[in-house]
Amino acid sequence: MSADIGANDGTNMHIGAELKAARQNAGLSYDDINNALHIQPQYLSAIENLKVDDLPSLGYVLGFIRTYANHLGLDPKDAVERYKTDIKCPVNLGLRDRPHYVPKRKIRLPRGTFAASAVLSCALVAVSWYGSQTTAQSAQFSEQPTLATENFGLEPVGPTQGNPNTVSLVATHMSFIQVRNKNGKELISRIMLPNELFESEKKDVPIATIRDAGAFDLYIGGVRVGPLGPRGESVKNLDLSTVEIPLQKDAQLLTE
Repeated sequence: MSADIGANDGTNMHIGAELKAARQNAGLSYDDINNALHIQPQYLSAIENLKVDDLPSLGYVLGFIRTYANHLGLDPKDAVERYKTDIKCPVNLGLRDRPHYVPKRKIRLPRGTFAASAVLSCALVAVSWYGSQTTAQSAQFSEQPTLATENFGLEPVGPTQGNPNTVSLVATHMSFIQVRNKNGKELISRIMLPNELFESEKKDVPIATIRDAGAFDLYIGGVRVGPLGPRGESVKNLDLSTVEIPLQKDAQLLTE
């Protein structure tokens, strides 16, 4: 069931209603916001009405809210935290004003982790060596990302973990992908095969255009956010630097 929450009064106004009020007070339409921020009007409406089922993966929504709130002069961090709370307690919005505790998820590493890490490191070194041989003529690029890494019979190379600024895309199906940085420099433009990996940094503002959004899983700092969209649906000029890590219970660590 889609969460569709209305504000009861001024003190209990949920963040979606506050964003809507700020937008209307500024005399802005959905098209105005879309032109400025590239957030689709249907997503803006769903955010303002807390219609969770009409929105993409949580990581994207948090990025949308941060950008939207900042554009309207609201505190982006507060807006993100309030949205997380509002969609979790639709019956009693007053719970947002009470102290609450969210247990941290413990990471349980399996036995033999050291050995597995050693094998993975060897695979990564081998693949990196191959990449250095085939891209020697392109050494002049200082912002070279970790381009799609082919497996050549090795186990899949996992996304980089522990750095929240690392954006990783893992292909689950064959599909075309193009990524450019904030300066328009092309980081990758080709068909990726299943288990291939592409990585970049948020500071480079990677902008992705993908033929099949459902063919790629997104990871932030090694934490799986989810597919970029439904299978068969294309995305264009998607700013991967705005994606936020979802709530811990919705995130899937690669090490589990």
